[in-house]
Amino acid sequence: MTAETAIIKMSRLDCTVPWGFRLQGGKDYMSPMIINRIIQGGLAEKSGLREGDFLIEILKKSTDQMSHCEAQELIMSCSNDLEMKVERTSARIWAPLIKPVAIKPDDQNGTPVKYSIAHDHGHQPWNSKSTTPFDTSVRTIFIDGPSVAKKSDETQHSKKENEEPAYLRSETLKFINESEKRNKSSFNDFSSETFM
Repeated sequence: MTAETAIIKMSRLDCTVPWGFRLQGGKDYMSPMIINRIIQGGLAEKSGLREGDFLIEILKKSTDQMSHCEAQELIMSCSNDLEMKVERTSARIWAPLIKPVAIKPDDQNGTPVKYSIAHDHGHQPWNSKSTTPFDTSVRTIFIDGPSVAKKSDETQHSKKENEEPAYLRSETLKFINESEKRNKSSFNDFSSETFM
C-alpha cells in the first residue's frame, strides 16, 4: 500500500461551528494521532479529511511528541483557520451503500421500511476468497514427550458439569464455613446451660 500526504485547510466564520472530526491517540496513549470519526456534512468532510487519516502536523507543528491534550489545545487555539497535514493509505475500507428500497407509506400504518445494503460493485480493491468451515476433527499435539489429544467440546462440557461449581471451592466460602462451625460449637457450649 502506498501512502499519500495531504494538506487539509479549514476555515469557519463562527468559532461555535465544530470542525467536524474526532481525534484519537497521542504520545500519552503511545499511539499515533488518527482521525477517528468524521461528522457527515461537517467542515472536515467538506475539506477532504477522512476517517483513518494519520495526523502528522497541526499548524505546521509535528505531532510526533505531542500528547492528546496538547493537540486538542492547539486545534482550539487556532480560532477560525485550521491547517493540518495528514498521511493516508491509498486503500479504502468498503462500507455498504445503504438506501431505502421501499418508501414508508404516508398513512403510518406500521409497515416496515426495507433497506438495501448491497455491495457497490464499482469499488473492489481486494480479492475475496471463499471461506471454508472449521475443521472439527480431533488432532494430536506433541508436547515434550507424550502426546496429548484435544478433547471435543462435548467431553469437556460434560466433565465440567460433573465437577462441583467453582464457587464451592473458593477460599472465602471455606472461611465462612469454618466460622459457622466455630460459632455453632461455641453456641452449643452456651446451650448446655439453661437460661430462664
